[in-house]
Amino acid sequence: MSIGSLASLIDENLVGVVTAKFTEIVAASFKKGDTRTQDEVRRRFQIMMKWFKIMRGDLKWTLVRIFDSLPDALKVELNGGDYTPDMRKVWIPSDGSV
Repeated sequence: MSIGSLASLIDENLVGVVTAKFTEIVAASFKKGDTRTQDEVRRRFQIMMKWFKIMRGDLKWTLVRIFDSLPDALKVELNGGDYTPDMRKVWIPSDGSV
């Protein structure tokens, strides 16, 4: 998924916000002592882009819900599992605002 594809799923004013959040999630996904190669960072971004496309494009989730779910999706895939999105109709953000 290219940046152009990402932009087609969100308002162009939010591309920077989404990119910054991706960067934050990828950085947090590295455990202390992990080697951060360009290939590994790229692989993690690609996993997140894949799930962003599914969550935003197919499931029509809000950005907040996506940002809460992406770390779990990334962790499951990095551990060799198959992530399954939470399909509850009612969802409460984990940002502490509720």
